[in-house]
Amino acid sequence: MPFYYSIYRSALTNGTAGTESTTGHIRVVSGSARTVAVTGICAAARATTTGGLVLRMKQWTTTASSGGSAFTPIKRYPNNPAASLVAATDASAITAGTGGANISLALGCPAGGGAGWVPTDTADAIQMEAGGGANNNLDIYSIASAASMAVDITMEVAE
Repeated sequence: MPFYYSIYRSALTNGTAGTESTTGHIRVVSGSARTVAVTGICAAARATTTGGLVLRMKQWTTTASSGGSAFTPIKRYPNNPAASLVAATDASAITAGTGGANISLALGCPAGGGAGWVPTDTADAIQMEAGGGANNNLDIYSIASAASMAVDITMEVAE
């Protein structure tokens, strides 16, 4: 049976409307024996203006992003072992990875509304292989029609 974890982030999009910026990133810990799969993403744009936002999930092919403020994934079951991934938010600077980036998913939602994604089956999940490395990362970028739009993001992962 897989172990499940949740990553939650309340953030603001870029201070300039229409400008993409990093909201957070996750990567598999080097030497980890467990594969990580993203099993769901939910977003809610908390705004009263018209428009909306897009979240883009990017995977770098040469080096993973680094930096940011560390965030410990929340165990869905309290007896789960510690997650084998590292998560970070943009509360401090994130240095983007290199190579690619491959956009594995774009999720749009209207201002004042929400959106979500789940894979159609386990093979459709966004996968990050055990052992870490360049291809085993996922960055979350946001871009909105209004400056500094508030957004709540929840990512569910399984190991």
